[in-house]
Amino acid sequence: MVDAIAIYKVSCAFTVDDLMSRASEIEFSASLLRTCLSARTTFVFAQGNHTYRFLRTPPSAGCSALDAADACHTKRARTLDAVLVQKAISPLAYFPPVLWTGLLREHFCPNCLAESRREYDDSRRRLWDELPEMFGLPSWEELKAAREADLAGGD
Repeated sequence: MVDAIAIYKVSCAFTVDDLMSRASEIEFSASLLRTCLSARTTFVFAQGNHTYRFLRTPPSAGCSALDAADACHTKRARTLDAVLVQKAISPLAYFPPVLWTGLLREHFCPNCLAESRREYDDSRRRLWDELPEMFGLPSWEELKAAREADLAGGD
């Protein structure tokens, strides 16, 4: 089961065309290739609609930039464009802490930054919770229990 996730990470480094043409070289079975591509599509969709949703929402109710022609909203849209260009190849990419304390702090007012960070963190947790289901796997709890049982029974 863990191999599927490792293979999925590798699959993010290739275009769909590369995966299809190199499947046998990479030793992807047709079933695993189908699972990876389906999960990749589901994950990218979920990431765009949930994890990066804060970049498409209107400014927070306490936005201090509302008088500046909706500056936070405009900057969010620009940030989303940059994310889509830079992160589209790797759906597992994330916003590291340095972005929240640096670049995003420069682009969002303090209220919008705090609300966006909360929404991003919550969405990211939900996405990770749903990740095994995207691969047709059991829940994390079941996977962890199976891992422990397997390791306990090992040589």
